[in-house]
Amino acid sequence: MKNSSAPPVGQQRMVQPVLGLVPQTQPNDVTCVQTCLAMALGVPVAQVVARYGDKALNQIALWHAIQECGIVANAFVYPPPVCRGWHFIAAPSLNMSGSEHQLLMHYEPDDGSQGITILDPAGEGKHCYQRDGSNLKSWHSLIWFNPGGSLDWLNE
Repeated sequence: MKNSSAPPVGQQRMVQPVLGLVPQTQPNDVTCVQTCLAMALGVPVAQVVARYGDKALNQIALWHAIQECGIVANAFVYPPPVCRGWHFIAAPSLNMSGSEHQLLMHYEPDDGSQGITILDPAGEGKHCYQRDGSNLKSWHSLIWFNPGGSLDWLNE
């Protein structure tokens, strides 16, 4: 039986924004940082990969990219979220043992449960963090940000 939830041939499935950001899937196993940056900027991940490459990026490279793209952001020393809104966070990878994985977390303490919403860029068929954060036990490198910025911010 044909999957009735699949879009008709020639049409793409519409992805619904989550708290203002459109979820995207990382194009390979190590481009989670680029994909989270693309979601924060509101551009296709292919544009970010064209600019920053398709190799794994660390937290220092992410911070430089955030500044280079003009994203209003603040890095925190301690991991508990204190500011409402979107954050870049690094968490243990669910797919590559001993590796880190970049996620986006929205924190709204009055929103019930843990007050967090997770956007995980891991692809289809991969282990993912739940949208409600119920399987997220730890994270580090918390960076609050205001969505926006531009890949050409320095040239504008």
